[in-house]
Amino acid sequence: MLSFEEAVQRFEKKAASESHAFLVPLECDAVEAEEKLGIAFPPSYSRFLQKGAKTSITGGDIVDENRSAHEGKTYFLPVFLTAFYEDGMGNQYCFDSRTQDADGEYPIVFWDHELSTEEKLAKITVTDESFDKWLRRSAEEIRLDDGAFGFGGTVFAAGCLLIFGLLIFLATVGVTTIVKWLR
Repeated sequence: MLSFEEAVQRFEKKAASESHAFLVPLECDAVEAEEKLGIAFPPSYSRFLQKGAKTSITGGDIVDENRSAHEGKTYFLPVFLTAFYEDGMGNQYCFDSRTQDADGEYPIVFWDHELSTEEKLAKITVTDESFDKWLRRSAEEIRLDDGAFGFGGTVFAAGCLLIFGLLIFLATVGVTTIVKWLR
């Protein structure tokens, strides 16, 4: 399994081609963010803030994003959940502050934007036991072998193939038409 530092580096390498984002304190320090959110950040997330925060992998402000969601301004998020990661498709990974282990870590849950609030609450499932485990597992799932273009490169290549195929078709039809016209 990747080390903590390797996991952060893997997220940084993919930041240019992915639309994911970590939520971190941008407008204040971590202690003030904890006070504003009413949650003590788990030790592994605090370590992440010291090692990887405010880099290319960060997105919005954890305080602003969660306050808006807790108040239902953008979407609804129960107050016992604190979103720390947005996957680029409208979903969040959150700390579930209802349970804390002996090391001060919270379980990580997935908040699916496709479901109604009632469905989400009924289907809350723990994806990982801690932020550290979530970070390492998620980093392991990141593919680094898809070239410099990432997903955009795949779409570009598919578009090129489609255009090439269309040109061959038009050239074939065009040659056939010209031959018939010359006869």
